[in-house]
Amino acid sequence: MFESFDAMSGREAEARKEAVVAENVRRMDTEMMRLLNGESIGGNAGSVMVSGKEYPAAGANAMVERHTGKIVAFGNTLPPPKRETEAPIIFRVAFDRYREDGFFRITDVHPGSRRAATIPGTHRDDVLDGHAVDVLQRSIDRWNAEHEEDITQP
Repeated sequence: MFESFDAMSGREAEARKEAVVAENVRRMDTEMMRLLNGESIGGNAGSVMVSGKEYPAAGANAMVERHTGKIVAFGNTLPPPKRETEAPIIFRVAFDRYREDGFFRITDVHPGSRRAATIPGTHRDDVLDGHAVDVLQRSIDRWNAEHEEDITQP
């Protein structure tokens, strides 16, 4: 069972958050990319604006732990969330056919259901606790930094 970030010392909590961020980024690089490469581009995910340019997007369904922000799984068909500990979310990811990896920026996160959780600025930020929101945002920021070579180039 996970010990609450609140119950940890500042250093201990920060080290644990960093470990979760590193694991999330690893999952994004492997499981999320594998999922996205089998998705249709544009479709339901539509398009997104990145640095003033419109790109098609794809969605990646994920299950996250509500209190840690740890990504538990990616997939089109995920098991129902464990009521108290997990929440489904959808990452919307921009695609550029001229880039080596294609997918290069997570632009936003949406709830995977009405009761799902999201990061601030999207639909519902009241289901994940503040630590989980922080960990997910750090994970997204790090993944984006590693995949955005130079988004100003054509």
